[in-house]
Amino acid sequence: NHMLLEALVYIGTAIVGSNEGIYLSRLNLETGQLSAPELAAATERPAFLATGPEDRVLYATGGKSSTVAAFTIGPEAGTLSLINRQVVSEMSLCHITTALDGSVLLGADYGHAKAVSFPLQPDGRICAPATVLTYDQASNVDPQRQNKPHLHSINADSSEKFALVCDFSGDAIRICALDPLTKVLTAAGSTPSAPGAGPRHLVCHPAGKWVYVINELGGTVSLFDFSDGALTHRQTVATLPADFSGKNTTAEVA
Repeated sequence: NHMLLEALVYIGTAIVGSNEGIYLSRLNLETGQLSAPELAAATERPAFLATGPEDRVLYATGGKSSTVAAFTIGPEAGTLSLINRQVVSEMSLCHITTALDGSVLLGADYGHAKAVSFPLQPDGRICAPATVLTYDQASNVDPQRQNKPHLHSINADSSEKFALVCDFSGDAIRICALDPLTKVLTAAGSTPSAPGAGPRHLVCHPAGKWVYVINELGGTVSLFDFSDGALTHRQTVATLPADFSGKNTTAEVA
């Protein structure tokens, strides 16, 4: 019962300037109280975090000396123990997620506009990349933010047969086939967003028929029908009131 009333919250601290590592807080699910953060693992400038199946392994991006690292999550205290790091030259991932029952780690590199797939071993260990795809589109609709190629995220669809990449600078969702055996990504199509929208993150509906994309620069959420690896735009709605006139960007959708 104790475990059902408490959730572990891991915090990547790169943006706030901490060089110490990943922090852990405990969230009381009855009261909403969050405990004071404590250092869970010393690692250089951890940024985006993701977990594997049943929350047994935590993955973290960031740091000058590593691209991504894997940690075992202690079953009781939630402490983190390093499994391994995987270093890839000219890559710094801004987004990661697991798929195929924890047998692959997908990552997106903002600065180098790359999408990558790492096979994972049963213990969570990260293998060398099976795929590194580089994208080269920059729409320049926003001359400050879209003046060179940038990717922002990558997610498997609900069937896990495909990976959907938010091409921020190319104003598009790039579709890749995901091989369940080799974990290789293969380009399988592309669907444009509105010019200058800047698609950042997306979420796939569990039914597998719809994908929701949040557009950072446009301040909108777009709905796409999804079938057999193809996206068809159906609707776009604003995230702001019609009379809003200030500056604003969006980041995440769930």
